[in-house]
Amino acid sequence: MNRSASAATASTEEGIHEAYILPSQYTSIATVEGIPISTFVSGEVTKALTSKSKWLHSLVFGVSGRTSSNKGAGRKSGISGFQNFYTLDQGEGSQIGYRDYDFNRTRTESQISVYFEDRIYKKFEKNRIFNLDFGLRYENQAGNVALQPRINSSYSINKTFRFRGGFGSSSKAPSLNQLYTGDRYLDRLVGNGIYTYPEVYQKAWIQTIITPGDNFNLKPAKSYQTEVGLDINLSFADINFTGYYNRLLDGFTGQQIPVYKEVPKAVVDIVGSEIPTYEITGTEKVYYFTQSIQNNTTSKDIGIESVINFQKIKSLNLDVSMNVSYVRSSDFSKTQEYEKSTNLLSPVKYGVYDSRPVKNENFTASLNFNYHIPKIGLVMSLRSEHILMQTSNSPTSNFPNGYLDAELVYHEIPEGDRHDVQKYGHIIRTKNTTQYKLDNMLHNLHLRLSKDFLNGFSVSFYATNFLNLKPYYYIDGERYPSDIANFSFGTRLNYQF
Repeated sequence: MNRSASAATASTEEGIHEAYILPSQYTSIATVEGIPISTFVSGEVTKALTSKSKWLHSLVFGVSGRTSSNKGAGRKSGISGFQNFYTLDQGEGSQIGYRDYDFNRTRTESQISVYFEDRIYKKFEKNRIFNLDFGLRYENQAGNVALQPRINSSYSINKTFRFRGGFGSSSKAPSLNQLYTGDRYLDRLVGNGIYTYPEVYQKAWIQTIITPGDNFNLKPAKSYQTEVGLDINLSFADINFTGYYNRLLDGFTGQQIPVYKEVPKAVVDIVGSEIPTYEITGTEKVYYFTQSIQNNTTSKDIGIESVINFQKIKSLNLDVSMNVSYVRSSDFSKTQEYEKSTNLLSPVKYGVYDSRPVKNENFTASLNFNYHIPKIGLVMSLRSEHILMQTSNSPTSNFPNGYLDAELVYHEIPEGDRHDVQKYGHIIRTKNTTQYKLDNMLHNLHLRLSKDFLNGFSVSFYATNFLNLKPYYYIDGERYPSDIANFSFGTRLNYQF
């Protein structure tokens, strides 16, 4: 580390503490040790039944359990490696710091599941086939209980046409690093900073304010999937059409949390070359923002996809397939955004706004060619990727729903007053709606070569964007390189005996 002399503290208790004075040049060491431990066990019982009318039932009953924990030493800094001076409060825009965190403090998270499923099959006359899978899953994820129904069905009316449909729900438990994030520390230098008398003393104190940071109230995120489809089996190709509608509820997202506290106010006494001291003269108000993870995200996806697998061209040993998909997604968040008032004398300190919804549209296509030369054991695969349409829209909410006062208490603004420039012009934002639209189609090519040898060895080489294409797009006249795919390559060796 090379910087001006700084002060730091490793205190994990609130209050005023004598600071370490860090020299302008020193070595800082920080380590992270994680030892994740997970277990999984399951048991399943199946039973097949056939009715008198030839309906086949495959019954499945199962239980499963899993645990997840981390027994590592966690985040640690060396004796001379205090990192928190980076986050010393500068008064304006307070910065939150962290301390060493022992992963052994985290508890073991568990998940227990019980499920039942009935897979029904019936074949009628004239190649009419009916399939129905339905079931129910019970999950207990760290005390959060969820019932998850699932159903999938298909009906073939002949050898050419088959209809499909399904619905299901699932849940995802928060991970350990989302639950256990450690306390937040606001470290403030007392007085005017580091007090120095050459060859006599260097002295500083840091006031530490602690805010709990772990997110034990997080619930599992829930998702719902609905799908319908049509399969067409023709003499020259198999064609599949699938439409879907997906919802996500209680998704995980970060949220700023306003914190207001009254803390002791200290004044430093300096008398000549005597070592300075401090005394408490009362209290002062401190407010700042910390971060937490909450279940505040909702999204939905509506899309349609088609896959066409052409019959193999035997004379060339060539397989050709293509994929076309369109998806429209909308992401909504219930998080609140805060922006400081431009009027420093106003009792209104921060405007409070709704977060911005994001709507995206994508229309893509791809072609796949697989060429096989059996005599030499060589397979060449070429995939072309085409982005035909891509749009994004994120309208900005410039008018506040409410405001925070000097003690960070929230006050809702009546809906009719939110556009009042005379009252709230100092917290009405001027941000523009973010819009992006792809002006020209983007294309890319990917290559893979695979070779099998008679002695059991095989080698595969791949290259993403092997022509190193660098397409560009434009936003408001500005030219930007597309991130459709960066050039990369690699190889894989395999030996089988």
